[in-house]
Amino acid sequence: MLKKFFYYNSSVAPTPPSGSYILDDIVSTPIYAWSFTRYLASAWVGNPVVRLRREVDNVELDFNVAELTDGTAEAWAGGGDAKSTIWYDQSGNGNNIFQTNSGYQYKMIIGGVMWRDSNGYPSSRGNVSGSIRGYTIPSTTLIGTNGAVFTAFKSSIPIGLGWRVMGGHGGSGNSFILAKQSPINGATPTTLGSAYANGVIQPTNLSSVDLIECIVNAIGINWTSNAIWTSSNVVMFNYMEPTTQLNEAIVFNTFTDSERAQIETNQNDFYGYF
Repeated sequence: MLKKFFYYNSSVAPTPPSGSYILDDIVSTPIYAWSFTRYLASAWVGNPVVRLRREVDNVELDFNVAELTDGTAEAWAGGGDAKSTIWYDQSGNGNNIFQTNSGYQYKMIIGGVMWRDSNGYPSSRGNVSGSIRGYTIPSTTLIGTNGAVFTAFKSSIPIGLGWRVMGGHGGSGNSFILAKQSPINGATPTTLGSAYANGVIQPTNLSSVDLIECIVNAIGINWTSNAIWTSSNVVMFNYMEPTTQLNEAIVFNTFTDSERAQIETNQNDFYGYF
């Protein structure tokens, strides 16, 4: 039986889902939503969720959810490795995130075998120890003072500057959404929003979720007040080692308490990580 958790406002009960797709059940539109594991919106069913690059010959090909789970992608990899180059946005906004540097791309297929979480769901993983890049998200889309990030992943152990669910870089400044983080160029990083992992609010430089599968969110993010998020390089899941699992992320500029309840309940029901 799944262990339920309710770390949103307990006075706000989630509306029962009307279907199988969480984005169909909420009014607010995320600015970005990706998942390797499932379709988040009915309008995206059948469309690709990721583009993979086959290491042996650098051929790239798009794959949908079924093709990641039924062995199609593994057969295409031909016993070798395949890395992800594009994570497709299911929100309808076209805000795909990407990594063009082959050395920084994260693996999904290793030796012909799909990387999976404890449920057997397709996942991506970090690349190599010391990997210094994640996947770029268009920073111009991040606006407003009531943002949120909802994710499902397994964290890595801290390396170098530490792992980050989402990080913004700006010269000698740095901000992040839930991270095992150290100062960069002498600047103390700033945590944006209230970050939770598996129902527990997290402090800066957390250690409680190292190597643990997590339902993670950050609430009440003021994107606009921090120039790092609107003018510089913004990346998802950077500094991740090969111990990680990356399943999905949904990013908002604005949302309601009831929608937060729906998303958190939906992710926990689906993944059941704790």
